[in-house]
Amino acid sequence: MAKLILILGESGTGKTQSLKKLDPNKTLLIQSINKALTFISASEWTQWNQETNPKGNVFVNDHPNTIVDLIKRTTRKIIVIDDFQYISSNEMFRRHKETQFTKWNEMAFNGWNIIQAASNLSDDVRVYFISHVMLSETGVVKIKTPGKLLEGDSVEGRFPIVFRTFVNGLAENKKEKYFFRTQNDGKDTVKTPEDMFLDDLIPNDLSLIDKRICEYYKITEG
Repeated sequence: MAKLILILGESGTGKTQSLKKLDPNKTLLIQSINKALTFISASEWTQWNQETNPKGNVFVNDHPNTIVDLIKRTTRKIIVIDDFQYISSNEMFRRHKETQFTKWNEMAFNGWNIIQAASNLSDDVRVYFISHVMLSETGVVKIKTPGKLLEGDSVEGRFPIVFRTFVNGLAENKKEKYFFRTQNDGKDTVKTPEDMFLDDLIPNDLSLIDKRICEYYKITEG
C-alpha cells in the first residue's frame, strides 16, 4: 500500500512551491491545469511529449481514467497530483449540460478511483495530493469539493497524513515565511502519525518531508 499525503491550503500559500527541492528525476508531476512552476529549479521540470520529450516528468491532464493509468504505469516513486480539486471541477464544467443526478455519482467515483488506485501502488511509493480548501457547514476547513454529494464523503479520512499551509506574514526572511501545519487545531482536518513530526510547523519542503516519511516507514530508496 502506497503512502498517501494530502496537502491543503489557499492559493498562493506555498503548496506548489513545496516541490522546489524534490528530485525531478524521481518524481511524476500530474497537473490538472496547465500552469507554470514559479521557482528557480522549474527548468528541470519538463512536460512529457512522446515525440520531443519522452523523458519529461510533467503530465498535464485532468481526465480521471488517464490519471489512473499514469500512476499505475510510472516507475517513479514520488507522484504529485496538483491541483486535485480541479479534476472534479473541470469535469463538472465539461458536463454542465447534463441534468441527471447520476453525474454527481460518477464524479464522486472518479475522484475516489484516483485515490484508490494511488493507495494500491507498492509500499515504497509516496503520492502527494495538493488541493485547495473550503469551509464546511460545521465550520471546519477541509478539502474543496464541488457539489453536496462529494462533501458527504470524508475525503481526508482516506489519507493518513494531511498537512495545511501556514503563512507567517510577519517573517522578514521569505525563506521562513511558508510552512505546513502538522497538528489539528480542532477546526481543520490536519493529522500526522504519532512522532512523525515533533513540531507543529515545518518548512514547506517536500524533499525534507519525503525523507522523513521514508525514515518513519523504513522505506529504502533504490
